[in-house]
Amino acid sequence: VYTGATIYASAFGSLVCGALADRFGNRPVLLAAMGVGGLSTVAALLLAHPTVFALVFLLSAGALAGVGIAANNLVMEFAGDPHRIGLYTSYFNLLTALPRAVAPLLGGLLAERLGYRPVFVLCVVCAAVALLLALRPPRSARGGR
Repeated sequence: VYTGATIYASAFGSLVCGALADRFGNRPVLLAAMGVGGLSTVAALLLAHPTVFALVFLLSAGALAGVGIAANNLVMEFAGDPHRIGLYTSYFNLLTALPRAVAPLLGGLLAERLGYRPVFVLCVVCAAVALLLALRPPRSARGGR
């Protein structure tokens, strides 16, 4: 059930967040998606019930879709020159591949050893730090603000 909810929410979230990014810009969508993702983790931490977990999976998958779309679009905007988009996209994928591969493994090990609550607490802290960093004014591709 959770896997199906995640797949559908991710697909729907991609469509909705793509349209929102076209209308309002990528940065607001990125910040909103990060906020929803963080709140879904808070919900998982505070409301441990199977129905709530389905909602958590829906929200987190939709949020992750929004982060993916907006972040990739921002990387392309940051590249500036169309000839550099491939290079910047490669850097972005290279820098994010290891955390995306290792985080589920570490989360699983932590959950196995300590239970789910410490994993959710760690996720809430990481989400808050990431959101605070993302709220800073962006720098241009040339190093200015």
